[in-house]
Amino acid sequence: MDIDYVDTATAARMLGVSKPTMRRWLAYGHIPALRTLGGYYRIPAVTVMALAQPSRLQRLGHVARMVTVDEHGEAVQAESR
Repeated sequence: MDIDYVDTATAARMLGVSKPTMRRWLAYGHIPALRTLGGYYRIPAVTVMALAQPSRLQRLGHVARMVTVDEHGEAVQAESR
């Protein structure tokens, strides 16, 4: 069975979030994804479609605000709340 994957920009567009937000979610492990040899994320399309439910996006958005990423999309610091 072939699985279709989308890149970070496509996933962000499908979910209506910015690319930096998508990178934070990926870097912090909130969305399962594969990393290519070049370090790019590939997200299963079915995962993106499942996450498109508003209640799931709201929970991810709350968690993503607590994470800071560097210019490579890596989590570097969690804000204390």
